[in-house]
Amino acid sequence: MGVSEVIYPTDFDVQSKGETNRVIELAEQGITPQDFATREVGVIMNVLPEISPSGDSINLTLKPASVEPPIWKDYGYDQQVGRKPVHRPMEQPIFHVYTCETQLSVENGKPTLALRWCSFA
Repeated sequence: MGVSEVIYPTDFDVQSKGETNRVIELAEQGITPQDFATREVGVIMNVLPEISPSGDSINLTLKPASVEPPIWKDYGYDQQVGRKPVHRPMEQPIFHVYTCETQLSVENGKPTLALRWCSFA
């Protein structure tokens, strides 16, 4: 299984243009996504290898992460345009991430495993 990349806006530009008469105000607003960011989704493995000062062992710090596909939350708003209600969407992702950190030491061909910590967010 691989990873996917989710691209999402981090800012929105709200532009207002309107016409006013004595009875009603017709306001049209355009929402344009701005400043995009990316996040990898899937199982991601980060590995940091280090050779001991004596040179006779290798220490590996393993930090696997499982990033779930996003749940999209709409922070938009409803607006009355003439007699019609119009929804102006501004969606942002919520990522659920599960991580764990482990160290593995290999000395003279003998592996030992030490679990340091795990956290779930």
